[in-house]
Amino acid sequence: MTRTPPVYRRLAQRLAAELRTGLWRRGDALPPENELARGYGVSRRTVRHALALMQSDGLIDKGQGRNARYCARVIESQGRNLDDFPTAARQVGMTPATRVLGVTGRRSGLAESRALALPVGTTVTEIERLRLLDGRAVVRQSSVLPQWVADTLPVDRLMRDSLYDLIRRATGSTLRIGTQHYSAVAAAPGPASDLGLEPGASLLRLCRLVVDDRGRPVEYSDSLVRDGYFRFDD
Repeated sequence: MTRTPPVYRRLAQRLAAELRTGLWRRGDALPPENELARGYGVSRRTVRHALALMQSDGLIDKGQGRNARYCARVIESQGRNLDDFPTAARQVGMTPATRVLGVTGRRSGLAESRALALPVGTTVTEIERLRLLDGRAVVRQSSVLPQWVADTLPVDRLMRDSLYDLIRRATGSTLRIGTQHYSAVAAAPGPASDLGLEPGASLLRLCRLVVDDRGRPVEYSDSLVRDGYFRFDD
């Protein structure tokens, strides 16, 4: 028989979900405890227990005599800015790491052929990686490169250097986002295992095309992103 979680734990889960809607920024103050108690129909004691749990999870900071503040460390991506994952992570106090799952040559399928402006079946290179924050896998990413880009890259440096930095240095180009598309998906068993989740868990899917300063496609990526670590603003 499944036990129902205590009221304070359910309240903490609900508050955490609402704080992660994108409406809150780091440092924003939450309403006072008595307002939360009235609004959610619980006692102040329950609110205090919920806030204490959220503080232990690193989601809020609650000092003596002041309202709790949202303090989750979230990487923010603004519009079409091409963010460097390691730099963005360090800016919010997190330790980034990359685990390369594989680098393979294969024939392009329909999606990457359209994105990279190649005939279907053209030889491309796929780089599959896990992106980690503070030791936890938060993104599973597949990057497909046209062969003229892949042939210039020192693959052995992918675990410690930014892919975009490597492309910039190798091609002498500046890079920008061409197109990107977001959708909600359920985690398939393989990606779920890589990200430490149960199959069927909700993920954000981000498909992005990156082009150089001449408008040439240099990378098409398909990323599965865990909830709670990133904020994407148009």
